[in-house]
Amino acid sequence: MPSHRVNESNVTLELFDVLGEDGEFGFIGHTGLAAKEGRQLSDAVEVFHMGPPLETDGVMKVDARGTAKLNDDERHKIEDFRDRHAGEHAATRRLPLTTRLRHVPAIYCIHPHATPHREEDRRYVRTRFSCAGFVFEAYKAARISLLDELAIPRVGLAELKLSYPRFAQMLEDLTFRESMGLGGGTGEWPVMLCGYLLHALSREAAEIRSTPYVPRGTDAYFT
Repeated sequence: MPSHRVNESNVTLELFDVLGEDGEFGFIGHTGLAAKEGRQLSDAVEVFHMGPPLETDGVMKVDARGTAKLNDDERHKIEDFRDRHAGEHAATRRLPLTTRLRHVPAIYCIHPHATPHREEDRRYVRTRFSCAGFVFEAYKAARISLLDELAIPRVGLAELKLSYPRFAQMLEDLTFRESMGLGGGTGEWPVMLCGYLLHALSREAAEIRSTPYVPRGTDAYFT
């Protein structure tokens, strides 16, 4: 079944389906992976997602759903990916909320969608993800490349604030933008947005696996 809006109070999911939560004006503002299969309340679905922090026991409202009809081998690969990165981020989940907010640049990024975080001595600590980046890389670990990474449209600050409602106010600050990978003087960046993933999954299963989707600017919306 192609990606679709969830308009009912209950939704039936498969493990690791891609889920979208509305932001402003039809933008998909957040995404995660279904943590269990079966029927659930659509406003409190159990998910694995990059909140931040990276959570293996998160809950989100689901306004849209996409599925690739994963096979057992693909699910196992995504499980391995989830477990590896959950271990890397375990310490950040134990931080108090106020401390965690100060550490957002060490656990989260916007551009690129995934990037290593290292200590001052260059020792690798964890991979930083955007919420879309975590989902994209999870599927990539299962050898499903949902998007053509070289064809991501460039977006400006106004669109980013709609796409990342949790960070809309913080994105006004230049220092914070730079910590998220949004430096430079162009004012536009090739950011992987959540809506692109749902459009990528709105295709037949064979095409999803054979051909990465080329997103368009309007694909930030999913209506």
